[in-house]
Amino acid sequence: MLQWTQLFWDICLLRKTPQNLPYSLALLWILLPIAFILDCLTTQVQNPAAGFGQVLLAVMTLTLLYLLVVVSLLVLLGLGTRIVQTLSSLLGAGMILNLLALPLLFSFDPQQPGVEVWLSLLLLLWNLVVNTHILRAAMSRGFFLSAALAVALYLLQMQIYVQFFPLS
Repeated sequence: MLQWTQLFWDICLLRKTPQNLPYSLALLWILLPIAFILDCLTTQVQNPAAGFGQVLLAVMTLTLLYLLVVVSLLVLLGLGTRIVQTLSSLLGAGMILNLLALPLLFSFDPQQPGVEVWLSLLLLLWNLVVNTHILRAAMSRGFFLSAALAVALYLLQMQIYVQFFPLS
């Protein structure tokens, strides 16, 4: 497991790409539930008043949407053979970044926002850069197109997220 963690960490540091992962459906099937559980945990911490069912439905919807868009794009570009490695990279890197975000989420006080807000913003930007890096490598497209796609996917997710957890 340490080998996988190191590989996903290297992807987060932009040293490795999805192509550095072996094509492994088994790895993808292992990552899916772990990433899902971690996403549920971070979503619940962000929305402590939300019920378990609401968190579960939100995370399921957001995850399926994200994966469906990425798979569709790769298929449309004729790069269907890259789906497994791309999804594994996105899930693995996302898990690393979620684990880094958890202490910030636990320490966040909406009544007195402090340095956690700036650190969370930096983590969000890092996440967008990592997703851009993964999508650029997977789609064999330029940085700006991949960055626009990563930002568009994030904005789409946030639009749906707000439907589940309206801003007060």
